[in-house]
Amino acid sequence: RRFSHCERLMSSVEAPKPVAIIDFYRDTTATGVDLVITNLAQYQTRIGAEFSQAEWLQRLRNAKKLLHSWFEEPELIHPVPLLNGDDIMQQLDLKPGPLIGELLDRLIHEQVAGTVTTKTEALDYVASVLPD
Repeated sequence: RRFSHCERLMSSVEAPKPVAIIDFYRDTTATGVDLVITNLAQYQTRIGAEFSQAEWLQRLRNAKKLLHSWFEEPELIHPVPLLNGDDIMQQLDLKPGPLIGELLDRLIHEQVAGTVTTKTEALDYVASVLPD
């Protein structure tokens, strides 16, 4: 599962987006770095018509983005949510439980995507995705 996740990112024609990067490293943790290098090595073993210079260069660009994110962008790999669990429980009158963690995960995705940038927006977003 982890290798296929890496393969999807590495073989993509588009550079990995921040949300895809955070999901990848949440799924793989530090092993993600090893998977990126292994993916490049595995592709390099292709011969003849199986090897495409254009695809190789795309994989190198995607690997560069993934590795740069891991080593140089800790705020992307481990973002600090605009709200914490206590904020969510107090402001929305919720009890502790798995729902709080799910809401925080969704909030972090929105922050990384750039759609939520302030505490007010964060609270509005969390309130809007609460199950009925």
